[in-house]
Amino acid sequence: MPFMWLTVLFMFAIAATWVGLSFWYKDTYAARTEGFSKLAEYTDKLQKRHDDNVVVYVSTDDELKPVASPVPKPAPKPVSKPAPAGATPVWVVQVGSFLRQADAQSRVDKYNFSARGSVIQYWKGRYRILLPTANRTAALSLMKTVREEGVSDAFIFRSTGIGG
Repeated sequence: MPFMWLTVLFMFAIAATWVGLSFWYKDTYAARTEGFSKLAEYTDKLQKRHDDNVVVYVSTDDELKPVASPVPKPAPKPVSKPAPAGATPVWVVQVGSFLRQADAQSRVDKYNFSARGSVIQYWKGRYRILLPTANRTAALSLMKTVREEGVSDAFIFRSTGIGG
C-alpha cells in the first residue's frame, strides 16, 4: 500500500511540473520573443530618425605634415660560423627568441646573461639567446637556474657548435 501512495504522489508531481512548465512557456512566450519579432519595426524606426549626431574630425595642417624621422637601418644580422666537420657536440641552453635584436639584447641585459657567455644568434628569421655549456649536466643545471630566475621558457638542446 505505501508503494501505491508513493507512485500516485510521484505521478502527481510529474503532472504538476508539466502543467507549470506549459503555463510558464505559453505565458512568457510573447515576452521572450518580443525582441526578435519586433526587430524589423525597431530597425525601421531607427532608420527614419534624423537626429543622428555625426562627429567629424578635421585634421589641422600641422597634423598633416610629414614627420621628419630618419628611417632606421636594419641591424646587421650576426651570422655564426658553421661548425667544423669534426666538431664535438655542444649542449646549449636557449633562454629566448625574439624578432628584434634589441629585444634579445634587452633580455641579456635584464638577466645578466653576458656574464654566462651568452650569444645572440640570428637563426631562421629570429634572434635567439644561447648559453653554451660543456656537457648535458651543466646545461640542465644552468637551465634550472635561469628558470628559477624567471625565464620559464628556457630549454636545452644538443648542437654541433653554436651554428646549429
